[in-house]
Amino acid sequence: MKNQKICAVCGKPFDCSPSSKKVTCSPECSRIHRSRVHRGVSNRWNAEAKARKSAEGITGNLRMGTPAARQSPKSGRFETNVNAQHWIVKSPTGVTYEFTNLMLWARGHCELFGKPSNDKSARQIANGFYTAKRAMLGKPRQHTPSYMGWKIL
Repeated sequence: MKNQKICAVCGKPFDCSPSSKKVTCSPECSRIHRSRVHRGVSNRWNAEAKARKSAEGITGNLRMGTPAARQSPKSGRFETNVNAQHWIVKSPTGVTYEFTNLMLWARGHCELFGKPSNDKSARQIANGFYTAKRAMLGKPRQHTPSYMGWKIL
């Protein structure tokens, strides 16, 4: 069901649904209307408001929420993480590893790749396997279905 409204800029009638909040008939009139309505409106914070917000510091919810999220089995560094997937990989020497949560596994097995045990190395290993998996799935710009001789099964 269409409804007739009058354009707030040019005064022409235009069709729109009854629940629509449109007040103009065209993009040109919309641009003019926005410039009129927003004239003199500032979205900048003044120094006093910035200082007041800064003095509040971290809210109670954030203070309690972050440690709770780290301990949660759904969001922390656990095999039960909501984003964890099941992986089966084969090393260049023929050993097969089966696990859930690639990042957790990579953190514990950096030495198999000749890398130091830290989060940066784990991310590099995980990204290598993600790229290999994308290549296996035939995604564009992914060329090799292995990472440092390791294959995904």
